[in-house]
Amino acid sequence: MSSPLPKLFFYSQPSWSLGALRHSLALADSLSQSFRVTLVLGSPIPDGVVAPANVLVRELPAATLTDNGDIETFDRRRDLDRTLELRRDKLLDLFASTRPEVLLVDRFPLELITLASELVPLIHSAMASSTVPVMACSVRSPDDVGEAAFVDQDTLELLDSCFDMLLVHTDPSHVKIQDRSPEAIKLPVQILHTGFVDLSELGSDSNPAPPNPTPELLVSGGSGHDSAKLLKLVAVEHDRLWREEGLETRIVTGPSISENDWKELRRLTRSSRHVRLQRSVGNLVPLLTQAEVVVGEGGFNASLDVLQSSTPAVIVPRRQPSGSRARQARRLEQEGHAVVVEPWQLDGKSLLKAVQKARYSNPPEPGYDMEGGITTTRILREYLAHRSSLGKEARSASRTGTGTSGR
Repeated sequence: MSSPLPKLFFYSQPSWSLGALRHSLALADSLSQSFRVTLVLGSPIPDGVVAPANVLVRELPAATLTDNGDIETFDRRRDLDRTLELRRDKLLDLFASTRPEVLLVDRFPLELITLASELVPLIHSAMASSTVPVMACSVRSPDDVGEAAFVDQDTLELLDSCFDMLLVHTDPSHVKIQDRSPEAIKLPVQILHTGFVDLSELGSDSNPAPPNPTPELLVSGGSGHDSAKLLKLVAVEHDRLWREEGLETRIVTGPSISENDWKELRRLTRSSRHVRLQRSVGNLVPLLTQAEVVVGEGGFNASLDVLQSSTPAVIVPRRQPSGSRARQARRLEQEGHAVVVEPWQLDGKSLLKAVQKARYSNPPEPGYDMEGGITTTRILREYLAHRSSLGKEARSASRTGTGTSGR
């Protein structure tokens, strides 16, 4: 009889980002091949998104982080302080009942500082366990990390005293953590670049829609949160795109679009035969692969989809204090995958010009490492086995190679 798989406790706070949620679900799915995974989400799974069947998903009382890093609660029945208190208590209870061998924390302590009230107690609880779990910080992209994190003393001390490794889920030939800040090399923890986490199979439809025989422009609103301006412009201009480029338009708004914006988009597109309007799809990759051009706001997962498909893209990066989308968009543009239109330059004329330029470009073939989920699983499995073989003093003895970067 085989021994049970070790337990892994994975904390993730996707907030409004559908891309961040999909990344966490795909990573959890990969990890479940070698671990019994409990995925704790700090915000709800929207309609149309299905969690992997072999992952135990638990949701905390819902809260989200704004682009400015402020915390907002979904529940009007209680104030924010009470919500945070309930989140902390539930998180600690879940951890105590799971008793995992591995603790994987999304972004913290490099980011999510405003959620320290729940994450610091979680880490302290892990450190006080009779068997301290392997502890790893998981970062989807270096662009998700603010420059201040690399020199913040509290962050550095927490990494040094509690974490075994920092897992960066990118191919370093495309972007590595040192590109974000030269101070990254001084982080007091082992840095490992895993490759990108492949999202192409997540939520795949067993009965996908047949391909459109007419060339198609695909427009993605991501989660649908705060994407209405771009989507409405495309809805207004879709007839022009058909007349001048022979492109039908498919708009996928995202599940979080407001009801008022959805109704307005329906009004703008109701009378046309050359536009399709959808709230969401299980997996955008098949549609993206078939499209002539894709238009979006340059979220990390959307950028990753572009890299995988080699479909030329037009990116209008949403303005953010962190500037992460702008950095991602410029990187894609420099590599020949995208045409960037700044938000303040966006109008019908600039959109058409960018679509024409992208359509007749020649993006490079995909060749990046997409086995980040598999590699992450292997790293954690091997590290756990190695540390277990060393006995009680393993935690301090096994933490070698700090401040180094590898694959």
